[in-house]
Amino acid sequence: MSRAIGALPGMNEAPSRSQSMVWMTAAYVFSMGVGWGFWMLGQTSLPPLWNLLWADIGATLAIFAASLFFNNSSLYDPFWSITPMALVALALMSTGRTFNAVDWGILIGVWFWGGRLTYNFLRSWPGLRHEDWRYQNFRKSTGGLYWIVSLTGIHFFPTLLVFAGLGGALECILNAGDVNLFWALTGFTLCVVATLIEAISDNQLLAFNRAKKTGGGAIINEGLWRYSRHPNYFGEWLFWFGLGCLSYGGGASWWWVVGGPLAMLALFLLASIPMLDKRSLERRPGYAEHMKAVSGFMPLPPKQ
Repeated sequence: MSRAIGALPGMNEAPSRSQSMVWMTAAYVFSMGVGWGFWMLGQTSLPPLWNLLWADIGATLAIFAASLFFNNSSLYDPFWSITPMALVALALMSTGRTFNAVDWGILIGVWFWGGRLTYNFLRSWPGLRHEDWRYQNFRKSTGGLYWIVSLTGIHFFPTLLVFAGLGGALECILNAGDVNLFWALTGFTLCVVATLIEAISDNQLLAFNRAKKTGGGAIINEGLWRYSRHPNYFGEWLFWFGLGCLSYGGGASWWWVVGGPLAMLALFLLASIPMLDKRSLERRPGYAEHMKAVSGFMPLPPKQ
């Protein structure tokens, strides 16, 4: 008999939610420890920025091992928000200098965003028995190759994508260039506004689902969701755009500043949003008309 999703080896049932929280915490302590070990090993042979990527790779390998152990790729999901906070802290710690205005802006902006996003994941996480529906579809479509797909597509691809978005911020921390207050303040403001957009839209969606008890059938068309079908994704992209502007204010190279937000935009417009819209078309009557009336990404007045 195959092991259930989230179950420990030798068991057929996944731990309870409270037990799952303990196991997830242990997995992330292990992951961050492995990342720290990779970073220490790379200090003598790698430039500082690439050593941070090396540490990120080590942490990804560790959390993949935990995903494999628990037979659940969703163990990786909070990695998206936890690792940037750790990398920024590690970069700042490694400089051994007094923080400048951009350093503080990056630290506060990334930790505000990352803490909020991690909390949003954990408050509605059912535990290790749950795995994202997209990953379950990959299981069905790839069969015996699933864990190769999980390693490359579910674990490493997002790690590299997030590092691309974070690269400019890490570069300007490590290099401590001249500060352009206009771009720094503009970028920091966008990061805060973007995080608030995500928080508001996630809270509105959670309240809607709890009140309607929809089971996936109804369509939210209120609050920020009246102006965008995916305001949380818009807020997520706006954060990375704002971080790029903030990093530019600290002297980051333009290819980081431009490349990171563009990569994120491509992910949302070409992959994440089409997948969610396709699923909603299959599960929600009237969603095709909803798509005609409401913007798919950027908040805009609805069409009558």
